[in-house]
Amino acid sequence: MRTNNRMSDDDIAKLKAVALYVLDKCGETDFIHLFKIIYFAERKLYATYGQHLVKDSFVAMEHGPVPSNLYDALKLMNSKGGNKAVKPISDALKPAGGECAWFFVKANEKPNLDELSPAE
Repeated sequence: MRTNNRMSDDDIAKLKAVALYVLDKCGETDFIHLFKIIYFAERKLYATYGQHLVKDSFVAMEHGPVPSNLYDALKLMNSKGGNKAVKPISDALKPAGGECAWFFVKANEKPNLDELSPAE
């Protein structure tokens, strides 16, 4: 388990590309589904190739695993706090559910597929 929660600019760009790729394929979705899709993709890639998809720490929460830096980006997107280092991710996302459903998100730009390998 990775406990270092500090991410480089490259790690943030990769996490942004992964989140945008999922949203590009799924359309708008809620945080929980986005987190779970990324978690299971991370798990499958690690089991198959022995490498991590993203360098984010997954935290066990009530409704499933949560990548902490991506969650910070989504909170920052909704002006609910969050780590300012992940601002490039929050700028690439936009709320989709209005004030009552602030936990829905959609992509504000296309994913940079150069950040992802074919296996990823």
